[in-house]
Amino acid sequence: MAGRAAADFSRCCLTLGLLVLGKGSRVTLGASTDISAKNTSKHWKVWKCQTIAVSQVLAVWCITPSPLSCAGVSHPHTLPALVCLRCLSLLVSHWLAHGQDDLFSLPAAPGKTLVVGASYVALECAGFLTGLNQDTTVMMRSIPLRGFDQQCAEQICAYMQESGTKFIRGAIPASIEKAASGKIKVSWKSSTAEGGMASDEYDTVLLAIGRYALTEQCNVAAAGVKVSSSKKIEGTGIGAGSHEQSNVPHIFAIGDVLEGRPELTPVAVQAGIMLARRLYGGGTAAMDYDLVPTAVFSPLEYGCVGLSEEDCIAQYGEDKIDVYHQQFKPLELTLPGRGDNASYVKVIVDKTDSERILGMHYLGWNAGEVIQGLHPSVLIASLIS
Repeated sequence: MAGRAAADFSRCCLTLGLLVLGKGSRVTLGASTDISAKNTSKHWKVWKCQTIAVSQVLAVWCITPSPLSCAGVSHPHTLPALVCLRCLSLLVSHWLAHGQDDLFSLPAAPGKTLVVGASYVALECAGFLTGLNQDTTVMMRSIPLRGFDQQCAEQICAYMQESGTKFIRGAIPASIEKAASGKIKVSWKSSTAEGGMASDEYDTVLLAIGRYALTEQCNVAAAGVKVSSSKKIEGTGIGAGSHEQSNVPHIFAIGDVLEGRPELTPVAVQAGIMLARRLYGGGTAAMDYDLVPTAVFSPLEYGCVGLSEEDCIAQYGEDKIDVYHQQFKPLELTLPGRGDNASYVKVIVDKTDSERILGMHYLGWNAGEVIQGLHPSVLIASLIS
């Protein structure tokens, strides 16, 4: 599989997470999304909507939005491995709470919206909904953008709040139900022992609380595939599959279903391309998952590479690091005369190792492109003079 075929294959390898089965795999896939090692078939019937013929490689959708434990949620969360868009649009109209992908299948404008979660998906969706003049509230259990630099995360939230997005902090939904008004009533409680119950009505409830691996539903254990405590597949790092190789020689994992790897679309796409080249094109290069530059497309864009300040302190000690930082005004906001100190840059260095860069963080316009340009300096252990 080379050239155009490899590119087509890679387009399937999004952050949804894929389980890739090589030629000769003995599998059965049906409405129950069951993968077993005892049956053989060349055609897979999925949801009575389409039949898929597989001769070389079968890629199985193995990631789905995480479930919300609260009364009244009618979102099924666990869908078959492959689902046609026509069925999805019919289901969306009957759900009280939607996943992030469902937002683009709604029959009408979302209106007053509650976004549950504090992930980058939650902040990105809340940001563009506010930009479209939709009354938007974000409900977060604890901190925003867990795993990212918290100073940068809080600055994003402050910027969004100034732009009109509302935040409910330290809360989790207790129940979601249809109100007499026809809207969706959400009741929530404090995520700590303190505080009572509160409620409000919304036109749309969006769940952006992460994804989890469907390895149990796919019954990968029947094929002998071992999974971690998080139900994800651990790469062995051996053979042609390299990091994407499971403990079963002809089964590989790509994207979010792979344990301990960045849950990012470009990373999964590139890993798919490189896996296809190794399996079918004679390639030898393996994916490098370290120091991957990452962008969050919130209203105030965020780009980073390397460690957060919290992780630097945890790994190296606060007395061994220095932080260089600067607030600034983006050039694009000079003419309209707004956005003073809207942007921010932070560089964290190891002062005991000739100020080797440990992490870079950038808030501002085109952050994704900016951090890509700065990425090589981190890779080559650049020094700040």
